[in-house]
Amino acid sequence: MRFEHKILLSFAVLTFIELSTINIYTISLLKKEVEYNLFKEIETSILLKENGFSTPDHIIVSSEPINNPNYIFKAYLDDNFIYVKKGYLWDKLKKIILSLLAWEFITVTSILLLAYVVVKRFYLREKSREEFLNLLLLSITHKLGNFLAVQQINLEILKDCENKRAVERLTAQTNRMKKDFERIMFFMERIKKGEDSKKSKVNVKPVILENVKEWVEVYGKPDRLILSVKDTYINVNPDYFENIVSIVVENAIKYARGLVHVKSFTRRRMICIIVRNDIGEVSEGRGVGTQIAKYMVERMKGVMRIRIRRDTYTTILQFRR
Repeated sequence: MRFEHKILLSFAVLTFIELSTINIYTISLLKKEVEYNLFKEIETSILLKENGFSTPDHIIVSSEPINNPNYIFKAYLDDNFIYVKKGYLWDKLKKIILSLLAWEFITVTSILLLAYVVVKRFYLREKSREEFLNLLLLSITHKLGNFLAVQQINLEILKDCENKRAVERLTAQTNRMKKDFERIMFFMERIKKGEDSKKSKVNVKPVILENVKEWVEVYGKPDRLILSVKDTYINVNPDYFENIVSIVVENAIKYARGLVHVKSFTRRRMICIIVRNDIGEVSEGRGVGTQIAKYMVERMKGVMRIRIRRDTYTTILQFRR
């Protein structure tokens, strides 16, 4: 049983027990009140009988005992035999109880539904934050691994000669890591404030171009870099979207043999981003980053597909506008 269902069931059982106790006490009071009102009606009926007026249908005032199966003897007052219609007290009490239970049912049902919605939203939000924090830790590990791998390569090159390109790559990667950590700290601050799930309009083009520029500085420009991106706006979580684009573009430039093609376009009410690259010698390292990107895409109700054909690796992203 899911967590929110357990809370709802516990709340329903507790409410049922409390209302049952209250209803038993309330019904006993109502019964006394109905009997008191009936006694007042009997007194009024006796006065009506003495003054020659007719009594209510459910009360018979007689100076002698009567034999009527539809009435039961109730009292003997002022030399009069008082008979009350059979089931009158229960019928009157039943109407009040049914009305009370109906209103209680409507009220309790409304409260339970409201409580369920609130608990479910709270639970899903907290679960989402927990998953996102785990994702951040995984992302940090992934980025640190990439960073160390690049530094090891650069250090090996620097052992043999003073290579300016290696130094530039080392500087660019260090700057990139610094920026990533600053972004992660910013995410953490937003999570504390409860602003991690807010959406806003994001222009796809500058996000793609900025990430392409940054990763080209780190890994070098491919022999063929084709950018076919347009100014298109999408209503998404900007933090998630920037990270998705960053991971996909990094993988393409990092593992490309010589070709990287990034394309964005709209189709009906969907925005599509296609990142394609030819596969180099090392292509098995895309696991963690791709999993992170796919999780974020699913959180944004989007679709991410990977297509591998011969010597090309294509990532397709689709989001609703």
